[in-house]
Amino acid sequence: MMNTNESRDARRLDILEGLNKGLSNEKIAEKLGIQPRMLRRDLNRMRRSKDPELKQAQKNAKTKAIVDKEENANRAGERFKRITGMTFQEKTFNNMMSFYEPEIRKIMRAKEQDVAIRCLPSSVVKTLKRNGIIALGWKTPQVT
Repeated sequence: MMNTNESRDARRLDILEGLNKGLSNEKIAEKLGIQPRMLRRDLNRMRRSKDPELKQAQKNAKTKAIVDKEENANRAGERFKRITGMTFQEKTFNNMMSFYEPEIRKIMRAKEQDVAIRCLPSSVVKTLKRNGIIALGWKTPQVT
């Protein structure tokens, strides 16, 4: 294909359409039957001329890529929820509550919770704090 103004204008719409679909530069070039280098040159010309449709097509491609990544990343969580009926966070919280149940009961029975929390080993306090079971207030830790 010749690289004239008319052929570039004809390819422009196909390039924008391919970008909106989220295709890579190589796939767009293959679809148009041109070399990827010629496509890159066309894209550079469009960027230099500040083509507003190119900017919009690139934004659409970026958002589509982000959505696809999120869907792929969340497949394991969806499968886990379908099997167990709860999310990873809920299951982790339930496991934490059952594992540290004696310590939590000891804190709840105490008249002064902050003193009971300070009597626990520091590793247990850190774990409970990290999982949102204990909240440290101003000098007075409390069970949430």
